[in-house]
Amino acid sequence: MGVKALAIWSAGGLDKSRLESPLFALGLILIVLAYAAFGLAVTAGRDPWLRVVGLIAGIVIGTGLFLLVEGVVGALVPDSAGWVQEEAGLWVGSVLTVALVLAWFASRARREPGDVRTP
Repeated sequence: MGVKALAIWSAGGLDKSRLESPLFALGLILIVLAYAAFGLAVTAGRDPWLRVVGLIAGIVIGTGLFLLVEGVVGALVPDSAGWVQEEAGLWVGSVLTVALVLAWFASRARREPGDVRTP
């Protein structure tokens, strides 16, 4: 997210850097993997079929919420912001994803202080 923004900034705007598209693709793959992993984490210890449902639900729900946040933030940022307007939704969506996942794990750790699982 930040590296892509630096590539866009240093090139002088959108679609001017050769790194922009590969970094976008990498970010997209990583965010989808994060939602899949979160879905699996939420369903840890359950039946395999339920874990598959959790994986799919994590991807679908996570992506849907990400797109919603991106659209809302993009609409709130003024046109005068230039390329930042198009990227701000990605930044906010990514930061919210990390924050929500960390909050979920923190709340789980508070509820189950003695439940330490090792690989």
